[in-house]
Amino acid sequence: MTEEKVDCFISKCLSNLTKRYKLIIAFMAFFAKRQVSKKGKGIMKSFSYVITDNEGIHARPAGELVKLCKTFKSDITIAKDGKSGKATKILSVMSLGATKGSTVEFTIEGEDEETAAAAVEAFMKENL
Repeated sequence: MTEEKVDCFISKCLSNLTKRYKLIIAFMAFFAKRQVSKKGKGIMKSFSYVITDNEGIHARPAGELVKLCKTFKSDITIAKDGKSGKATKILSVMSLGATKGSTVEFTIEGEDEETAAAAVEAFMKENL
């Protein structure tokens, strides 16, 4: 189901229920829309970044990004236009072909995801 259909369904259900059940359904809908970890350990971190570097993601910053990502225990994935790969693999990062103006999405999942997300986002802002 699309998010719009889910919202419409919830609205219809809520109009026919008591206040107590409305609260329960609204609570469930809130969590249904959040990204849940594949490992079942909670919510994973994710963020998007628009490339501002004139050359896009080229060899030097891609290598530095991979080195940074390898320092964390979390699984870090980078994606662009439906293609995705591990951010710890140089070929995965380079094969995205991210040029200036491209939006890349990072998904971080694991025990140090908070720290990893902050570090990767800071790296992207500084270097790309």
